[in-house]
Amino acid sequence: MQSFHPIWHHNNKGQLYWMDMERVIGAALAGDQQAIAKLYNAYSHKVLGICYNVVGNRAVAEELSHDAFVLAFSKLDHLRNPERFDAWLSSIAANVALRYKQRHHTLVTVPVDDMPDESRIEDEPSDMPTMAEIMAAVNALPNGYGKVFKMAVMQDMSHKEIGEILGIAAHSSSSQLARAKKMLQHSLAKYWAIILLALLTPLALLLLRQPKRIVEQPKTAETNEPAVTEGNPQVTEPDKQQRKESRNMAITVPEKYKQPNVSITDTAQHEEVPRQMVDTTTVPVENALPHLKLNGGIHFANVGQGTTIRPKRDDFKRWSADLAYTGQPSPESDRIIPQNFIVTDYTAPSVPGEPDPTLSIDNWTDYINYLNECSEIFGELPEKELIMRKIALSNEPLNNGQIVRKTHHSLPLTFSLSLRYQANKRIGLESGLQYTRLNSLFQTGEGANRIDEKQRIDYLGVPLKVSYRIWSGKHVGIYTSAGVTLEIPVQSTVTTDYILNNQPQLRDSHHLDVPLQWSTGIGIGIQYNITPTISIFAEPGMQYYIPDGSGFETYRTQHPFTITIPAGLRFTW
Repeated sequence: MQSFHPIWHHNNKGQLYWMDMERVIGAALAGDQQAIAKLYNAYSHKVLGICYNVVGNRAVAEELSHDAFVLAFSKLDHLRNPERFDAWLSSIAANVALRYKQRHHTLVTVPVDDMPDESRIEDEPSDMPTMAEIMAAVNALPNGYGKVFKMAVMQDMSHKEIGEILGIAAHSSSSQLARAKKMLQHSLAKYWAIILLALLTPLALLLLRQPKRIVEQPKTAETNEPAVTEGNPQVTEPDKQQRKESRNMAITVPEKYKQPNVSITDTAQHEEVPRQMVDTTTVPVENALPHLKLNGGIHFANVGQGTTIRPKRDDFKRWSADLAYTGQPSPESDRIIPQNFIVTDYTAPSVPGEPDPTLSIDNWTDYINYLNECSEIFGELPEKELIMRKIALSNEPLNNGQIVRKTHHSLPLTFSLSLRYQANKRIGLESGLQYTRLNSLFQTGEGANRIDEKQRIDYLGVPLKVSYRIWSGKHVGIYTSAGVTLEIPVQSTVTTDYILNNQPQLRDSHHLDVPLQWSTGIGIGIQYNITPTISIFAEPGMQYYIPDGSGFETYRTQHPFTITIPAGLRFTW
Protein backbone atom coordinates (compact mmCIF):
# COMPACT_ATOMS: atom_id res chain seq x y z
CA MET A 1 0.00 0.00 0.00
CA GLN A 2 1.38 3.39 -1.03
CA SER A 3 1.08 6.59 1.01
CA PHE A 4 0.84 10.12 -0.46
CA HIS A 5 1.55 12.79 2.17
CA PRO A 6 0.90 16.46 1.31
CA ILE A 7 3.53 18.93 2.46
CA TRP A 8 1.24 20.31 5.19
CA HIS A 9 1.25 17.09 7.24
CA HIS A 10 3.50 18.63 9.96
CA ASN A 11 1.06 19.61 12.69
CA ASN A 12 3.11 22.46 14.26
CA LYS A 13 4.19 24.43 11.25
CA GLY A 14 1.40 23.48 8.88
CA GLN A 15 -0.54 26.52 9.90
CA LEU A 16 2.28 28.78 8.62
CA TYR A 17 2.38 27.25 5.15
CA TRP A 18 -0.99 28.72 4.29
CA MET A 19 -0.59 32.18 5.87
CA ASP A 20 1.40 35.15 4.61
CA MET A 21 4.93 34.35 5.81
CA GLU A 22 6.05 37.82 4.80
CA ARG A 23 3.42 39.36 7.09
CA VAL A 24 4.36 37.12 10.03
CA ILE A 25 8.09 37.76 9.68
CA GLY A 26 7.44 41.47 9.21
CA ALA A 27 5.50 41.51 12.46
CA ALA A 28 8.31 39.62 14.19
CA LEU A 29 10.81 42.20 12.93
CA ALA A 30 8.61 44.91 14.40
CA GLY A 31 8.80 43.21 17.80
CA ASP A 32 5.37 41.53 17.78
CA GLN A 33 5.71 38.91 20.52
CA GLN A 34 2.73 36.95 19.21
CA ALA A 35 4.38 36.57 15.77
CA ILE A 36 7.67 35.55 17.38
CA ALA A 37 5.82 32.95 19.49
CA LYS A 38 4.12 31.54 16.38
CA LEU A 39 7.44 31.07 14.62
CA TYR A 40 9.01 29.53 17.70
CA ASN A 41 6.13 27.09 18.30
CA ALA A 42 6.03 26.09 14.66
CA TYR A 43 9.74 25.25 14.33
CA SER A 44 11.00 24.45 17.83
CA HIS A 45 10.61 20.70 17.44
CA LYS A 46 12.48 20.59 14.14
CA VAL A 47 15.33 22.80 15.40
CA LEU A 48 15.66 20.66 18.53
CA GLY A 49 15.81 17.53 16.37
CA ILE A 50 18.56 18.97 14.15
CA CYS A 51 20.70 19.91 17.17
CA TYR A 52 20.15 16.55 18.84
CA ASN A 53 21.14 14.65 15.69
CA VAL A 54 24.47 16.49 15.70
CA VAL A 55 25.46 16.50 19.41
CA GLY A 56 23.52 13.46 20.67
CA ASN A 57 22.73 15.04 24.05
CA ARG A 58 19.20 16.19 24.91
CA ALA A 59 20.16 18.89 27.42
CA VAL A 60 22.85 20.34 25.17
CA ALA A 61 20.51 20.20 22.18
CA GLU A 62 17.85 22.24 24.05
CA GLU A 63 20.41 24.94 24.87
CA LEU A 64 21.71 25.00 21.29
CA SER A 65 18.19 25.20 19.84
CA HIS A 66 17.50 28.21 22.09
CA ASP A 67 20.74 29.82 20.87
CA ALA A 68 19.76 29.11 17.25
CA PHE A 69 16.41 30.90 17.70
CA VAL A 70 18.09 33.88 19.40
CA LEU A 71 20.59 34.12 16.53
CA ALA A 72 17.87 33.74 13.91
CA PHE A 73 15.58 36.41 15.40
CA SER A 74 18.52 38.78 15.79
CA LYS A 75 19.47 38.30 12.12
CA LEU A 76 15.90 38.19 10.81
CA ASP A 77 16.50 41.33 8.77
CA HIS A 78 19.08 39.37 6.70
CA LEU A 79 16.40 36.98 5.40
CA ARG A 80 15.78 38.00 1.78
CA ASN A 81 12.94 35.60 0.97
CA PRO A 82 10.47 35.03 3.84
CA GLU A 83 9.17 31.89 2.11
CA ARG A 84 12.59 30.31 2.70
CA PHE A 85 12.49 30.84 6.47
CA ASP A 86 12.30 27.05 7.08
CA ALA A 87 15.53 26.24 5.22
CA TRP A 88 17.28 29.37 6.54
CA LEU A 89 16.48 28.50 10.17
CA SER A 90 17.52 24.85 9.67
CA SER A 91 20.88 25.97 8.32
CA ILE A 92 21.45 28.24 11.33
CA ALA A 93 20.58 25.43 13.78
CA ALA A 94 22.90 22.96 12.04
CA ASN A 95 25.79 25.44 11.98
CA VAL A 96 25.34 26.29 15.68
CA ALA A 97 25.36 22.60 16.63
CA LEU A 98 28.35 21.77 14.39
CA ARG A 99 30.39 24.69 15.77
CA TYR A 100 29.61 23.55 19.32
CA LYS A 101 30.70 19.98 18.50
CA GLN A 102 33.95 21.17 16.90
CA ARG A 103 34.80 23.34 19.94
CA HIS A 104 33.90 20.90 22.69
CA HIS A 105 34.30 17.48 20.99
CA THR A 106 31.34 16.26 22.95
CA LEU A 107 30.85 12.55 23.36
CA VAL A 108 27.39 11.03 23.13
CA THR A 109 26.47 9.46 26.48
CA VAL A 110 23.49 7.31 27.38
CA PRO A 111 22.42 6.59 30.99
CA VAL A 112 22.95 2.98 31.99
CA ASP A 113 19.33 2.65 33.12
CA ASP A 114 18.13 3.63 29.64
CA MET A 115 20.29 1.08 27.86
CA PRO A 116 18.82 -2.26 26.72
CA ASP A 117 20.10 -5.43 28.28
CA GLU A 118 22.11 -6.29 25.19
CA SER A 119 24.22 -3.14 25.56
CA ARG A 120 25.40 -4.15 29.04
CA ILE A 121 27.22 -7.27 27.97
CA GLU A 122 30.86 -7.26 27.01
CA ASP A 123 31.69 -5.75 23.65
CA GLU A 124 32.66 -8.27 21.04
CA PRO A 125 35.15 -7.49 18.31
CA SER A 126 33.53 -6.34 15.09
CA ASP A 127 34.80 -5.95 11.59
CA MET A 128 32.39 -3.11 10.84
CA PRO A 129 33.38 0.59 11.24
CA THR A 130 32.45 2.41 14.43
CA MET A 131 30.44 5.63 14.53
CA ALA A 132 33.59 7.57 15.36
CA GLU A 133 35.31 6.16 12.28
CA ILE A 134 32.29 6.96 10.10
CA MET A 135 32.17 10.56 11.37
CA ALA A 136 35.93 10.88 10.82
CA ALA A 137 35.41 9.73 7.22
CA VAL A 138 32.57 12.28 6.78
CA ASN A 139 34.71 15.11 8.19
CA ALA A 140 37.54 14.11 5.83
CA LEU A 141 35.37 14.79 2.77
CA PRO A 142 36.12 17.89 0.68
CA ASN A 143 34.42 20.99 2.05
CA GLY A 144 31.62 21.20 -0.54
CA TYR A 145 30.87 17.48 -0.49
CA GLY A 146 30.93 17.42 3.31
CA LYS A 147 28.41 20.27 3.63
CA VAL A 148 26.01 18.70 1.14
CA PHE A 149 26.29 15.28 2.82
CA LYS A 150 25.61 16.64 6.31
CA MET A 151 22.64 18.74 5.16
CA ALA A 152 21.09 15.88 3.14
CA VAL A 153 21.74 12.99 5.52
CA MET A 154 22.00 14.54 8.97
CA GLN A 155 19.53 17.42 8.52
CA ASP A 156 17.15 15.67 6.08
CA MET A 157 17.05 18.64 3.69
CA SER A 158 15.94 18.38 0.09
CA HIS A 159 18.33 19.17 -2.75
CA LYS A 160 16.29 22.27 -3.53
CA GLU A 161 16.73 23.59 0.02
CA ILE A 162 20.45 22.78 0.00
CA GLY A 163 20.88 24.54 -3.32
CA GLU A 164 19.22 27.73 -2.08
CA ILE A 165 21.33 27.79 1.11
CA LEU A 166 24.68 27.12 -0.62
CA GLY A 167 23.86 29.07 -3.76
CA ILE A 168 24.10 26.08 -6.12
CA ALA A 169 21.67 24.29 -8.43
CA ALA A 170 19.58 21.39 -7.09
CA HIS A 171 21.09 18.92 -9.58
CA SER A 172 24.57 20.05 -8.48
CA SER A 173 23.62 19.22 -4.87
CA SER A 174 22.41 15.76 -5.94
CA SER A 175 25.64 15.15 -7.88
CA GLN A 176 27.84 16.21 -4.95
CA LEU A 177 25.90 13.95 -2.57
CA ALA A 178 26.41 10.96 -4.90
CA ARG A 179 30.15 11.66 -5.10
CA ALA A 180 30.37 12.06 -1.32
CA LYS A 181 28.73 8.66 -0.85
CA LYS A 182 31.19 7.06 -3.27
CA MET A 183 34.13 8.62 -1.40
CA LEU A 184 32.79 7.24 1.88
CA GLN A 185 32.38 3.80 0.31
CA HIS A 186 36.01 3.83 -0.82
CA SER A 187 37.29 5.06 2.55
CA LEU A 188 35.33 2.38 4.43
CA ALA A 189 35.99 -0.41 1.89
CA LYS A 190 38.71 -1.89 4.11
CA TYR A 191 36.05 -3.43 6.32
CA TRP A 192 34.70 -5.53 3.43
CA ALA A 193 38.30 -6.49 2.67
CA ILE A 194 38.52 -7.92 6.19
CA ILE A 195 35.52 -10.14 5.47
CA LEU A 196 37.05 -11.39 2.21
CA LEU A 197 40.36 -11.99 4.01
CA ALA A 198 38.56 -14.16 6.56
CA LEU A 199 37.02 -16.22 3.75
CA LEU A 200 40.30 -16.69 1.88
CA THR A 201 42.47 -17.44 4.94
CA PRO A 202 41.68 -21.22 4.87
CA LEU A 203 42.85 -21.35 1.25
CA ALA A 204 46.18 -19.72 2.14
CA LEU A 205 46.69 -22.10 5.06
CA LEU A 206 46.01 -25.07 2.80
CA LEU A 207 48.61 -23.96 0.26
CA LEU A 208 51.19 -23.38 2.99
CA ARG A 209 50.58 -26.78 4.57
CA GLN A 210 50.56 -28.76 1.32
CA PRO A 211 53.16 -31.55 1.84
CA LYS A 212 55.74 -32.43 -0.77
CA ARG A 213 55.48 -35.95 -2.12
CA ILE A 214 59.08 -37.11 -2.42
CA VAL A 215 61.04 -40.34 -2.17
CA GLU A 216 63.85 -39.89 0.33
CA GLN A 217 67.21 -41.63 0.16
CA PRO A 218 68.45 -42.22 3.71
CA LYS A 219 72.04 -41.97 4.72
CA THR A 220 74.09 -45.19 4.57
CA ALA A 221 74.49 -46.92 7.85
CA GLU A 222 77.41 -49.02 8.99
CA THR A 223 75.06 -51.29 10.90
CA ASN A 224 72.61 -53.89 9.76
CA GLU A 225 69.86 -52.56 12.06
CA PRO A 226 66.82 -51.15 10.22
CA ALA A 227 66.42 -47.35 9.91
CA VAL A 228 63.01 -45.75 10.47
CA THR A 229 61.78 -42.60 8.62
CA GLU A 230 58.58 -40.78 9.76
CA GLY A 231 57.13 -43.97 11.20
CA ASN A 232 57.34 -45.92 7.90
CA PRO A 233 59.24 -49.23 7.74
CA GLN A 234 62.49 -49.07 5.81
CA VAL A 235 65.04 -51.76 4.93
CA THR A 236 68.59 -50.65 5.69
CA GLU A 237 71.10 -50.15 2.94
CA PRO A 238 73.76 -52.96 2.97
CA ASP A 239 77.39 -52.16 2.61
CA LYS A 240 78.92 -51.83 -0.84
CA GLN A 241 79.95 -55.46 -1.07
CA GLN A 242 76.50 -56.71 -0.07
CA ARG A 243 74.85 -54.33 -2.58
CA LYS A 244 77.10 -55.60 -5.33
CA GLU A 245 76.30 -59.22 -4.49
CA SER A 246 72.56 -58.50 -4.30
CA ARG A 247 72.57 -56.94 -7.78
CA ASN A 248 74.24 -60.02 -9.22
CA MET A 249 72.21 -62.46 -7.15
CA ALA A 250 70.27 -65.13 -9.03
CA ILE A 251 67.49 -67.41 -7.89
CA THR A 252 67.91 -71.11 -8.60
CA VAL A 253 64.70 -72.69 -9.82
CA PRO A 254 64.41 -76.49 -9.96
CA GLU A 255 63.60 -77.80 -13.43
CA LYS A 256 60.48 -79.62 -12.39
CA TYR A 257 58.99 -76.41 -10.99
CA LYS A 258 59.67 -74.25 -14.06
CA GLN A 259 56.53 -73.15 -15.88
CA PRO A 260 56.15 -70.49 -18.52
CA ASN A 261 55.18 -66.98 -17.24
CA VAL A 262 55.07 -68.10 -13.60
CA SER A 263 56.46 -65.75 -10.95
CA ILE A 264 58.01 -67.02 -7.76
CA THR A 265 56.25 -65.28 -4.87
CA ASP A 266 57.45 -67.23 -1.87
CA THR A 267 60.44 -69.56 -2.19
CA ALA A 268 59.86 -70.78 1.35
CA GLN A 269 56.77 -72.65 0.13
CA HIS A 270 58.71 -74.85 -2.34
CA GLU A 271 60.11 -78.15 -1.33
CA GLU A 272 63.89 -78.12 -1.02
CA VAL A 273 65.47 -80.34 -3.73
CA PRO A 274 69.06 -81.50 -3.62
CA ARG A 275 71.25 -79.52 -6.03
CA GLN A 276 72.88 -82.63 -7.51
CA MET A 277 69.56 -84.17 -8.61
CA VAL A 278 68.29 -81.43 -10.96
CA ASP A 279 69.42 -79.00 -13.62
CA THR A 280 69.12 -75.36 -12.68
CA THR A 281 68.29 -72.13 -14.52
CA THR A 282 69.31 -68.69 -13.32
CA VAL A 283 66.69 -65.91 -13.39
CA PRO A 284 67.39 -62.23 -12.50
CA VAL A 285 65.50 -60.98 -9.47
CA GLU A 286 63.53 -58.28 -11.33
CA ASN A 287 62.27 -60.84 -13.88
CA ALA A 288 61.47 -63.42 -11.23
CA LEU A 289 59.15 -61.01 -9.37
CA PRO A 290 57.30 -59.10 -12.10
CA HIS A 291 54.03 -58.41 -10.23
CA LEU A 292 55.28 -57.38 -6.80
CA LYS A 293 55.25 -53.57 -6.92
CA LEU A 294 54.57 -51.20 -4.08
CA ASN A 295 53.23 -47.64 -4.03
CA GLY A 296 54.60 -45.31 -6.67
CA GLY A 297 55.73 -48.18 -8.98
CA ILE A 298 58.66 -49.25 -6.74
CA HIS A 299 59.61 -52.82 -7.52
CA PHE A 300 59.79 -55.17 -4.57
CA ALA A 301 63.20 -56.34 -5.73
CA ASN A 302 64.58 -52.82 -5.09
CA VAL A 303 63.52 -52.79 -1.45
CA GLY A 304 66.69 -52.81 0.59
CA GLN A 305 68.47 -50.39 -1.73
CA GLY A 306 67.67 -47.37 0.41
CA THR A 307 64.07 -46.70 -0.75
CA THR A 308 61.59 -45.09 1.66
CA ILE A 309 58.06 -46.46 1.31
CA ARG A 310 55.28 -43.95 2.06
CA PRO A 311 51.59 -44.73 2.52
CA LYS A 312 49.27 -43.69 -0.32
CA ARG A 313 47.36 -40.42 0.20
CA ASP A 314 43.61 -39.93 -0.22
CA ASP A 315 42.69 -39.67 -3.90
CA PHE A 316 40.14 -36.79 -3.59
CA LYS A 317 40.69 -33.03 -3.73
CA ARG A 318 39.65 -31.07 -0.67
CA TRP A 319 39.12 -27.49 -1.95
CA SER A 320 37.04 -25.96 -4.73
CA ALA A 321 35.96 -22.44 -5.73
CA ASP A 322 32.73 -21.70 -7.63
CA LEU A 323 31.94 -18.72 -9.86
CA ALA A 324 28.22 -18.85 -10.67
CA TYR A 325 25.20 -17.02 -12.07
CA THR A 326 21.77 -17.92 -10.69
CA GLY A 327 18.89 -18.03 -13.17
CA GLN A 328 15.21 -18.74 -12.64
CA PRO A 329 12.79 -20.52 -14.99
CA SER A 330 9.80 -18.59 -13.57
CA PRO A 331 8.39 -15.68 -15.65
CA GLU A 332 8.53 -12.07 -14.52
CA SER A 333 5.68 -11.09 -12.19
CA ASP A 334 2.86 -8.75 -13.34
CA ARG A 335 -0.44 -8.01 -11.64
CA ILE A 336 -3.08 -5.28 -11.13
CA ILE A 337 -4.35 -4.62 -7.61
CA PRO A 338 -6.61 -2.02 -5.94
CA GLN A 339 -4.72 0.91 -4.41
CA ASN A 340 -5.48 3.07 -1.39
CA PHE A 341 -4.09 6.55 -0.74
CA ILE A 342 -3.33 7.27 2.92
CA VAL A 343 -3.71 11.01 3.58
CA THR A 344 -3.96 13.31 6.60
CA ASP A 345 -7.49 14.03 7.84
CA TYR A 346 -7.54 17.76 8.56
CA THR A 347 -11.22 17.77 9.51
CA ALA A 348 -10.63 15.51 12.52
CA PRO A 349 -9.29 17.02 15.76
CA SER A 350 -5.63 16.26 16.50
CA VAL A 351 -4.47 14.97 19.89
CA PRO A 352 -1.18 16.40 21.25
CA GLY A 353 1.56 13.78 21.29
CA GLU A 354 -0.40 11.45 18.99
CA PRO A 355 0.05 10.95 15.20
CA ASP A 356 -2.15 13.02 12.92
CA PRO A 357 -5.44 11.27 12.02
CA THR A 358 -5.48 9.76 8.52
CA LEU A 359 -7.93 8.77 5.80
CA SER A 360 -7.83 5.81 3.41
CA ILE A 361 -9.13 6.70 -0.06
CA ASP A 362 -9.71 3.99 -2.69
CA ASN A 363 -11.30 5.98 -5.58
CA TRP A 364 -10.38 9.04 -7.61
CA THR A 365 -13.65 10.91 -6.89
CA ASP A 366 -13.06 10.92 -3.14
CA TYR A 367 -9.46 11.94 -3.66
CA ILE A 368 -10.52 14.93 -5.80
CA ASN A 369 -12.99 15.99 -3.10
CA TYR A 370 -10.26 15.67 -0.49
CA LEU A 371 -7.94 17.96 -2.45
CA ASN A 372 -10.74 20.48 -2.89
CA GLU A 373 -11.36 20.52 0.87
CA CYS A 374 -7.65 21.11 1.49
CA SER A 375 -7.74 23.99 -0.97
CA GLU A 376 -10.66 25.58 0.91
CA ILE A 377 -8.86 25.18 4.25
CA PHE A 378 -5.34 26.22 3.29
CA GLY A 379 -5.70 28.16 0.06
CA GLU A 380 -3.70 27.34 -3.07
CA LEU A 381 -2.43 23.77 -3.24
CA PRO A 382 1.30 22.96 -3.58
CA GLU A 383 2.68 21.88 -6.97
CA LYS A 384 2.58 18.17 -6.19
CA GLU A 385 -1.09 18.22 -5.16
CA LEU A 386 -2.01 20.29 -8.24
CA ILE A 387 -0.45 17.63 -10.45
CA MET A 388 -2.18 14.86 -8.48
CA ARG A 389 -5.56 16.56 -9.01
CA LYS A 390 -5.01 16.61 -12.78
CA ILE A 391 -4.04 12.93 -12.73
CA ALA A 392 -7.14 12.13 -10.64
CA LEU A 393 -9.46 14.05 -13.00
CA SER A 394 -7.99 12.18 -15.99
CA ASN A 395 -8.40 8.73 -14.40
CA GLU A 396 -11.81 9.26 -12.73
CA PRO A 397 -13.81 7.88 -15.73
CA LEU A 398 -11.63 4.72 -15.89
CA ASN A 399 -12.16 1.48 -13.93
CA ASN A 400 -15.37 2.86 -12.41
CA GLY A 401 -13.31 5.52 -10.69
CA GLN A 402 -11.38 2.96 -8.63
CA ILE A 403 -7.68 3.59 -7.95
CA VAL A 404 -5.67 0.64 -9.29
CA ARG A 405 -1.95 -0.06 -9.35
CA LYS A 406 -0.02 -2.12 -11.90
CA THR A 407 3.09 -3.91 -10.60
CA HIS A 408 5.93 -5.49 -12.57
CA HIS A 409 8.75 -7.38 -10.83
CA SER A 410 11.79 -8.30 -12.92
CA LEU A 411 13.59 -11.59 -12.32
CA PRO A 412 16.30 -11.29 -9.65
CA LEU A 413 19.87 -10.93 -10.92
CA THR A 414 22.36 -12.93 -8.81
CA PHE A 415 26.12 -13.59 -9.06
CA SER A 416 28.13 -15.53 -6.49
CA LEU A 417 31.67 -16.52 -5.54
CA SER A 418 31.98 -19.39 -3.07
CA LEU A 419 34.62 -21.61 -1.48
CA ARG A 420 34.02 -25.27 -0.57
CA TYR A 421 36.00 -27.53 1.77
CA GLN A 422 35.57 -31.28 1.27
CA ALA A 423 35.78 -32.80 4.75
CA ASN A 424 35.78 -36.32 3.33
CA LYS A 425 34.78 -38.10 0.13
CA ARG A 426 31.10 -37.41 0.79
CA ILE A 427 30.55 -34.27 2.89
CA GLY A 428 31.61 -30.69 2.10
CA LEU A 429 31.11 -27.24 3.66
CA GLU A 430 30.56 -24.12 1.52
CA SER A 431 30.43 -20.35 2.07
CA GLY A 432 31.21 -17.16 0.14
CA LEU A 433 29.60 -13.96 -1.15
CA GLN A 434 26.68 -13.34 -3.51
CA TYR A 435 25.25 -10.16 -5.04
CA THR A 436 21.55 -9.81 -5.90
CA ARG A 437 19.55 -6.99 -7.49
CA LEU A 438 15.73 -6.72 -7.34
CA ASN A 439 14.02 -4.29 -9.76
CA SER A 440 10.31 -3.41 -9.64
CA LEU A 441 8.04 -0.99 -11.52
CA PHE A 442 4.73 0.40 -10.19
CA GLN A 443 2.15 2.43 -12.14
CA THR A 444 -0.83 4.20 -10.58
CA GLY A 445 -3.31 5.54 -13.10
CA GLU A 446 -3.45 4.86 -16.83
CA GLY A 447 -2.79 6.54 -20.13
CA ALA A 448 -0.83 9.75 -20.47
CA ASN A 449 -1.53 10.94 -16.90
CA ARG A 450 -0.16 8.62 -14.22
CA ILE A 451 2.36 8.03 -11.43
CA ASP A 452 5.41 5.83 -12.24
CA GLU A 453 7.64 4.40 -9.51
CA LYS A 454 10.95 2.57 -9.97
CA GLN A 455 12.19 0.52 -7.02
CA ARG A 456 15.69 -0.97 -6.74
CA ILE A 457 17.10 -3.08 -3.90
CA ASP A 458 20.69 -4.44 -3.92
CA TYR A 459 21.74 -7.20 -1.50
CA LEU A 460 25.11 -8.65 -0.50
CA GLY A 461 24.59 -12.17 0.84
CA VAL A 462 26.63 -14.71 2.80
CA PRO A 463 25.49 -18.32 2.19
CA LEU A 464 26.37 -21.30 4.40
CA LYS A 465 25.71 -24.73 2.88
CA VAL A 466 26.45 -28.42 3.43
CA SER A 467 26.88 -30.69 0.39
CA TYR A 468 26.74 -34.49 0.10
CA ARG A 469 28.33 -36.35 -2.83
CA ILE A 470 25.90 -39.00 -4.08
CA TRP A 471 27.97 -40.45 -6.92
CA SER A 472 31.25 -39.58 -8.58
CA GLY A 473 32.67 -40.92 -11.82
CA LYS A 474 35.66 -40.08 -13.95
CA HIS A 475 33.95 -37.15 -15.72
CA VAL A 476 30.53 -36.73 -14.03
CA GLY A 477 29.50 -36.26 -10.42
CA ILE A 478 26.11 -35.88 -8.68
CA TYR A 479 25.60 -34.26 -5.29
CA THR A 480 22.96 -32.58 -3.14
CA SER A 481 23.15 -29.48 -0.92
CA ALA A 482 21.18 -27.59 1.72
CA GLY A 483 21.76 -24.41 3.70
CA VAL A 484 20.77 -20.88 4.71
CA THR A 485 21.65 -17.40 3.37
CA LEU A 486 21.75 -14.01 5.08
CA GLU A 487 21.41 -11.02 2.72
CA ILE A 488 22.31 -7.47 3.76
CA PRO A 489 20.75 -4.53 1.81
CA VAL A 490 23.54 -2.28 0.53
CA GLN A 491 21.38 0.05 -1.60
CA SER A 492 17.60 0.56 -1.70
CA THR A 493 15.86 3.47 -3.42
CA VAL A 494 12.52 4.34 -5.02
CA THR A 495 12.10 7.09 -7.65
CA THR A 496 8.61 8.51 -8.33
CA ASP A 497 7.69 10.42 -11.52
CA TYR A 498 4.41 12.40 -11.75
CA ILE A 499 3.49 12.43 -15.45
CA LEU A 500 1.06 14.64 -17.38
CA ASN A 501 0.57 14.13 -21.12
CA ASN A 502 3.39 11.55 -21.07
CA GLN A 503 5.82 14.20 -19.80
CA PRO A 504 7.39 14.01 -16.31
CA GLN A 505 6.37 17.05 -14.31
CA LEU A 506 7.88 16.26 -10.90
CA ARG A 507 10.29 13.64 -9.54
CA ASP A 508 10.82 12.40 -5.98
CA SER A 509 13.55 10.00 -4.88
CA HIS A 510 14.13 8.61 -1.41
CA HIS A 511 15.87 5.79 0.44
CA LEU A 512 14.05 2.68 1.66
CA ASP A 513 14.81 1.22 5.09
CA VAL A 514 14.94 -2.43 4.01
CA PRO A 515 15.63 -5.07 6.72
CA LEU A 516 17.88 -8.13 6.50
CA GLN A 517 16.65 -11.01 4.34
CA TRP A 518 16.93 -14.64 5.48
CA SER A 519 16.34 -17.61 3.20
CA THR A 520 16.84 -21.35 3.17
CA GLY A 521 17.10 -23.78 0.29
CA ILE A 522 17.94 -27.24 -1.00
CA GLY A 523 19.28 -28.38 -4.37
CA ILE A 524 20.73 -31.24 -6.38
CA GLY A 525 23.75 -30.62 -8.59
CA ILE A 526 25.52 -32.25 -11.50
CA GLN A 527 29.17 -31.60 -12.33
CA TYR A 528 31.09 -32.36 -15.54
CA ASN A 529 34.88 -32.39 -15.34
CA ILE A 530 36.54 -30.67 -18.31
CA THR A 531 40.00 -31.22 -16.82
CA PRO A 532 41.11 -32.70 -13.50
CA THR A 533 40.91 -29.20 -11.95
CA ILE A 534 38.25 -27.35 -14.02
CA SER A 535 34.61 -28.34 -14.33
CA ILE A 536 31.19 -26.90 -15.14
CA PHE A 537 28.17 -27.42 -12.94
CA ALA A 538 24.46 -26.76 -12.58
CA GLU A 539 22.60 -26.98 -9.27
CA PRO A 540 18.80 -26.62 -9.65
CA GLY A 541 16.96 -26.27 -6.36
CA MET A 542 14.24 -24.52 -4.40
CA GLN A 543 14.70 -21.42 -2.22
CA TYR A 544 12.30 -20.11 0.43
CA TYR A 545 12.55 -16.42 1.38
CA ILE A 546 11.38 -15.80 4.94
CA PRO A 547 9.03 -12.74 5.12
CA ASP A 548 10.85 -9.75 6.62
CA GLY A 549 7.70 -7.88 7.71
CA SER A 550 8.70 -4.64 5.98
CA GLY A 551 5.72 -4.38 3.62
CA PHE A 552 7.91 -3.60 0.57
CA GLU A 553 6.71 -5.32 -2.59
CA THR A 554 9.37 -7.31 -4.48
CA TYR A 555 9.59 -10.39 -6.66
CA ARG A 556 10.29 -12.42 -3.53
CA THR A 557 7.16 -11.25 -1.70
CA GLN A 558 5.11 -12.44 -4.69
CA HIS A 559 7.12 -15.69 -5.03
CA PRO A 560 8.47 -16.71 -1.60
CA PHE A 561 9.04 -20.26 -2.93
CA THR A 562 11.29 -19.95 -5.98
CA ILE A 563 13.02 -22.47 -8.24
CA THR A 564 16.63 -21.43 -8.85
CA ILE A 565 19.30 -22.79 -11.20
CA PRO A 566 22.84 -21.73 -10.23
CA ALA A 567 25.36 -22.62 -12.95
CA GLY A 568 29.00 -21.78 -13.56
CA LEU A 569 32.64 -22.82 -13.34
CA ARG A 570 34.27 -24.83 -10.56
CA PHE A 571 38.01 -24.92 -9.85
CA THR A 572 39.22 -27.85 -7.73
CA TRP A 573 42.53 -28.53 -6.05
